[in-house]
Amino acid sequence: MSTPVLSSAVSFGSVDAQHVEDALSLIAPKWTTWSAQTLAQQGRPMRVREVAARLPFVSEQFVGKWLATMHADGLVARVEDRHGAPYRLSAHGESLSRVHRALSDWSLANLSLGKVAGAERVEEAVRRLHLRHSTAVIQILRAAPEAAFRPPGPKMRGRAWAVRMKK
Repeated sequence: MSTPVLSSAVSFGSVDAQHVEDALSLIAPKWTTWSAQTLAQQGRPMRVREVAARLPFVSEQFVGKWLATMHADGLVARVEDRHGAPYRLSAHGESLSRVHRALSDWSLANLSLGKVAGAERVEEAVRRLHLRHSTAVIQILRAAPEAAFRPPGPKMRGRAWAVRMKK
């Protein structure tokens, strides 16, 4: 398995951490990736019941609510402007394919999940990356490795450790 090579044109420190957090918040909720990939694989508008039939572990009612949320977020669009109309990926939703591919590649290279579906791999990668302020923390640690957290030694406990952390 090969490790993806990052372009030297983009350094991690030049990434706007808040934009990364905002993007992860949009795609992190469970079933977003599954729903988007289901619509992408079919390549045509689909009704809620059709999407739900391809996600047998989720109720049709839940899929309907989730597609409505994705619609509100701009990831999917309705073919017609009426209740019950089929959904399709919006241009915004289609643009996620590159993000999903990058997350899947990162997951393959860095997470030992065994054999899982691509959508599950992407959702697990997003779940692990979507910790509040994680991008900013990674940028700080990369810029100043001496800031790395070092747990207390075996004899350093309680107050001594707290004093060390203040320094």
